[in-house]
Amino acid sequence: MKEFAKSFFSYSLATAFFGLKQIDNILSSTTGHGEKPQALKSFDTLTTATTRQFGETLADTFHAADNVQRGMVEMAFNVFFPFAGSWVSRSKKEQHSVAEPGRWTDVVEPLSDIHSETVFNSGRRT
Repeated sequence: MKEFAKSFFSYSLATAFFGLKQIDNILSSTTGHGEKPQALKSFDTLTTATTRQFGETLADTFHAADNVQRGMVEMAFNVFFPFAGSWVSRSKKEQHSVAEPGRWTDVVEPLSDIHSETVFNSGRRT
């Protein structure tokens, strides 16, 4: 139990320091053309390390929830900052009109892309 407590408090301290480092990464963000900012790289690395600890079922559940969450964030930004996307995505081939917002199904990945082997037919698991 003592080792568990030590590990738990070390993790908590590391999480607090990670937050401080992310603030530093955001404030001193300098990236090359087409390169991810260091803050994004750090979050991606941490997410990958954490999800590697999951089992198959929890990983599939995480990916499904993450896709829904990312879709909701995308929709929120499209609603609250409708013109910001045009500045960021000028180089993208497909641009959505502000007058015609995309459907939430255009934002969220289909269930078939979630790396799940579960197949649904007529709402029933097979």
